[in-house]
Amino acid sequence: MIPQIGVGLAAPLPPRRESFFLVRLESLRGVACLMVAAGHSFMVVQSHGWEYDLTDWLLVLFNGPAAVILFFVLSGFVLGLALDRSQGASFKNYGAFVFRRFGRVYPAYFISSLVILVYLWFFPHYHRVPQGTAWLNAFYREPLPWRSSLANLLFIRSDVNNVTWTLQIELIGSLLLPFLHWGTRAWSPIAKSLLLFGLIGLAFVDVVPAPLGYVYMFYLGAVLPSVGPAIFEVLNRARWLKYLFVVSALVLFLGAIKLHGSDRSSVMLHQALAAAFLICAILSSGDERLWGHLENAVLRFFGRISYSLYLFHFIVLYWLAKVLFRWVPEAGNTSTLAWGIGFFGASLVVATLLAWAAYFFIEQPGTDWSKRMSRRVLFGMDEA
Repeated sequence: MIPQIGVGLAAPLPPRRESFFLVRLESLRGVACLMVAAGHSFMVVQSHGWEYDLTDWLLVLFNGPAAVILFFVLSGFVLGLALDRSQGASFKNYGAFVFRRFGRVYPAYFISSLVILVYLWFFPHYHRVPQGTAWLNAFYREPLPWRSSLANLLFIRSDVNNVTWTLQIELIGSLLLPFLHWGTRAWSPIAKSLLLFGLIGLAFVDVVPAPLGYVYMFYLGAVLPSVGPAIFEVLNRARWLKYLFVVSALVLFLGAIKLHGSDRSSVMLHQALAAAFLICAILSSGDERLWGHLENAVLRFFGRISYSLYLFHFIVLYWLAKVLFRWVPEAGNTSTLAWGIGFFGASLVVATLLAWAAYFFIEQPGTDWSKRMSRRVLFGMDEA
């Protein structure tokens, strides 16, 4: 239940409406995953002239780094709700939370990593693609030693699957969020804001380990249910003002890289704040014209399989590009924009099939198993 999320503070959403808003967040996760997939697809082939400029702006629209920040804020929101449903801070509740999180994340990650390692074992030869970008040619340049492979399976390295650097951050955020959320549940809004500012400050300190610079995004997501309705209670009184803020947040979310350039910490901060505002808008605004399309069945499907799709899409895209350019060397010499669209479509079809299978045969069983085991081992409870 999310009693404090509604159109206004005095008007909580009834249960039927709450489910619709959470469906929209599931679809939002699907949109973010498709942004990452499209962005990677347009980074495969070198572009020149006007196509280079157009590709540069397409990478703003399909902003993979911004989508990853959205994932982190969304994770904080969802995990915060899970912590609110628990019976308070205790070693058993923390253990159950971590165990279930592990069961949600690790099985699909382990299987996808094994698939890539087997491929690299049987097809270890690296060859450079002349038409490919430096990004494409940067991967799998030499065989991975077994120590490196083991480090990848333990989330220490991410050179087996390029996108999995985010999972280290996801797990660290998941491990720390219960302490932050439970420990500050009774704090005043001002005290929570001061803690948030302190966590944001870590992202701008060079000596702080990089993963800790992302923790504020999870805490930001976790506090949204308590602050979002208050913001939109004011904005909902003037439709034009609400639309102005939503459009501004969307522009900032996608365009922060253009505003701050190489200042990565500032870019991430603005993307995280914009993502939080957009999530609040979806949760607290009753405007069907703005957010009703997020109940689309296709977006919901991609939201449901988004984790496995995120894991599999990069390697499918890489394999397709390598095979194509090896067997058809002249490919890519024509319109790079057309090739980007083609790679996106082909890789999405293959990766979606793999992700669908992984969701039903790996993700769901892993999640169900972790729930049963946490109840049995930590609480001595058997399923009825």
